[in-house]
Amino acid sequence: MKMKIAAAAVLALVVVALVPAVSAQPYEKAKGKYEQAKSEYQDIYSQWNDANKEFNQAMSQWRGNRNQQNFSQLMNAARGAATKAAELMVKNMEMVRARIEASIGISENQKERLYAEIDNYINEIRAKQLQIQNAGDQQQIRAAAGELHQYWLQIRVRLQQMTGEMMVNFAEGMVQRVRAIVATVETRVQSMKENGIDTSALENWLAEARSNISAAELKIAEAENIVNQINENTSFAEIYGAIQARIREAVSYLKESLKELKDTISEMKRHGYHVTIQGTGTLVAQGSGSIHLTGTGTVEVRAPIDGNMIVSPNATVTTSGNGVKTLLGNGFYQYQGYDNALITGTNITVDINGNGIDIVASGTGRVRITGTGTYQCYGENQTGEGNWNANGITVVLETGQAT
Repeated sequence: MKMKIAAAAVLALVVVALVPAVSAQPYEKAKGKYEQAKSEYQDIYSQWNDANKEFNQAMSQWRGNRNQQNFSQLMNAARGAATKAAELMVKNMEMVRARIEASIGISENQKERLYAEIDNYINEIRAKQLQIQNAGDQQQIRAAAGELHQYWLQIRVRLQQMTGEMMVNFAEGMVQRVRAIVATVETRVQSMKENGIDTSALENWLAEARSNISAAELKIAEAENIVNQINENTSFAEIYGAIQARIREAVSYLKESLKELKDTISEMKRHGYHVTIQGTGTLVAQGSGSIHLTGTGTVEVRAPIDGNMIVSPNATVTTSGNGVKTLLGNGFYQYQGYDNALITGTNITVDINGNGIDIVASGTGRVRITGTGTYQCYGENQTGEGNWNANGITVVLETGQAT
C-alpha cells in the first residue's frame, strides 16, 4: 500500500503561506520522518521483490527436477520470501505511524492510541515472522506463511482506514486554524465599525470566507463518509483517490477563504488597523450542560438550544429563526428559541445552558464546559479531544490545552 502525503502537504502550505510560524516547523520535521520511513519501505520492498524472484526460480527448478537439493533450496527461498514479506508489512505500518505524527489535526491522546494499536500489529507480525524463521519443514513453513498472510488481510483494512482518517483529521485541523484567523479578523472589523468606519466591504469578504469554510467542511464530511466505506471488499486505490478529490476541493475553498482574509487585512491596514493572527484557537463542543466563555473572538451556536444563552452587552449577536431576546437587570441579554447565532466581540462573556448544545468558539480566551458531551480543541500548536463531564473542563483557546 503506497502512502502519499501530497494532499496534506498542499493543505498545510495554504495555511503556512499566511501564518508560517504556526505550522511549518513541526510539519516539516514530521514530514522528514515520513520520508525516512518511506525510503526504508522502498528498500525492503526491493529486497522482498528479489526474494520473491528467488522463490519463483526455486519453484521452477523443483518442478523441473524434484530432488532433495532443489527441495531444500525451495524451502529456504520460501522462508526468505515470507520473512521479507513480514518485514515489508512492518515497514508499511511504520510509514502509517509516521503519517500519524505528521497529522496536526489529531490530538496527542488519539495519536498515542493509534501508536499502541500499530505497535500491537507490529508485535504480532514479528511473532509470525519468527515462526517462519524457525519452521523446520515444508508443512510448518506453509502454515506459518499462511497465518502471516491471513493476519495481514485482517489488519490491512484497519490500516487503510487509519490513512483515510488521518487525511480527514488533517484537513479538519486546517479548517479550524483558518476559522480561528477569521474570528480574530472579525473582532477587529467590529471595532472599526463601532468607530464609525464603513466596513461593509470587509463584512462581505468575511461572510464569503465563512461561506467557503462551510463549503470546505461539507467536502471534508464527504471524505469522512468515504473513509467509513472502506472494507475488505473495496479497492483502496479507488477509495483513496475519492478521498483525495474531496480534500482537494476542501483545499480550494480554504484558499478562497485565505484570499478573502488577505483582502480584508489589507483594507484594514489602509485604515490604520493591524491584526495579530497568531496565538488563536478553536473549540468545537457538543453536549448538554453549561458553557461559560470569556475572551475575544466569535462563538457560533449551530443548533437550537433547549435552554438559554446569556451574552454580555459589549458583544454583537446575529441570530436566525424565531426566538425571544430579553434584557436582564445586569445589562446582559438572554436569548431563547433561536435556530442559531453568531456572537462576536472583544472581552465578551457568553453563558450557554441547556440541552442540544453545538458550538464553535474561536479566538482567544477560556471556555469552561460542564455536563455531558464531547469536545475537540485546536490550539496554535496543539490539538486535543475528549469528553466533558459534571466536574467540568477548562479549555484555553489559543493553546488548545484542556484541564
